[in-house]
Amino acid sequence: MRGSDERSGSRSRYVVGVCVLALLGAAIAGWFLLGAGDTRDETGREPDVELIAVARTDLTVGTSLQGELGFGSTRTIPFLVSGTVTWLPPVGMKAELGDPLVKVDNRPVVLLYGETPAYRAMSAGSGGGPRKPGGSPADSPDAEPVPPTPPSTGPDVEQLEAGLSALGYTGFDVDEEFTPGTAAAVRRWQRDLGIPETGTVALGDVVFLPEPVRLHPDADALGRPISDTSVTRSGTTKLVTVEAESADWATKGARVRVLLPSQRSVPGRVVASAATVDTESGAGPGKQVRISLDRPPRGVGQVTVTYVSAQRRGVLAVPVTALVAVAEGGYAVQREDGEYVAVQPGLYAEGLVEISGAVGPGTRVRVPR
Repeated sequence: MRGSDERSGSRSRYVVGVCVLALLGAAIAGWFLLGAGDTRDETGREPDVELIAVARTDLTVGTSLQGELGFGSTRTIPFLVSGTVTWLPPVGMKAELGDPLVKVDNRPVVLLYGETPAYRAMSAGSGGGPRKPGGSPADSPDAEPVPPTPPSTGPDVEQLEAGLSALGYTGFDVDEEFTPGTAAAVRRWQRDLGIPETGTVALGDVVFLPEPVRLHPDADALGRPISDTSVTRSGTTKLVTVEAESADWATKGARVRVLLPSQRSVPGRVVASAATVDTESGAGPGKQVRISLDRPPRGVGQVTVTYVSAQRRGVLAVPVTALVAVAEGGYAVQREDGEYVAVQPGLYAEGLVEISGAVGPGTRVRVPR
């Protein structure tokens, strides 16, 4: 009897469990049928989708390159003198008209302005006389007449005279002829420099450069023979230098943005670009682009230069995520009413994409959140 009662109780509990599960299933089904589980909001839209209006706007794509803030690349100075370096300028010294660039055998090599390089000694010439080359006295039986030497003439003489005049040594006309008045001014200049007053400018005494320079001496050059690398030069204006494989964007006057080491962004302007070649690999040509800053900051270092590589004005655009790839190929956008409309993507910029097709300004399209 007892075993029969236990079996009867088990069947009862089983029936009750089945009934509970059935009632629970019915409740869940009813909940869905009543819409309690509907993922749509009161407007009928999926909550993970928003409507964005197609709008006209300007799209700009910026490309960034690494650059260097400093005084530009260094270049050699055309020293035409020989001897031992006995003085070097301070690092970063700005050399202007009349300043020494270096001293060789304790004789200064002076900067003067001009486009024509120094290439010879310059003097007022000589009137000749009875001495022959070698210095035989005039009353010597073997004395021979020495022909007169004409004065130096040319653009290098004019550069010399312009420099002397600007430094305050006058008494001559600034022209292309080295006159006795020029020689007298040169002697006064030589006296102030502390060198022999010959009235002649020897080859190597001056270096003609177009403008002031910033000097970069090699500390190891002191006490050694002068060379092209004893003292090098750069510009005096702080600017940004960028090495680029292609620089079609770098037209003179083009505006860019420069991110400084301080993470401050400032405007810049392209002032020059020149072809370069990698001397190690021989690859090239690339471009070295120089950029001036409206307000150069203190210090030097690596910067980031951003320029406009592509731009579209007044185009229709939507968020990139509004594009839907279609099975037939290409792309479409989904309008508010659910219809898909084929579009042609154009420029992508800052999360937006230019589109064209059967849509117009104000058309609202579905965009995933």
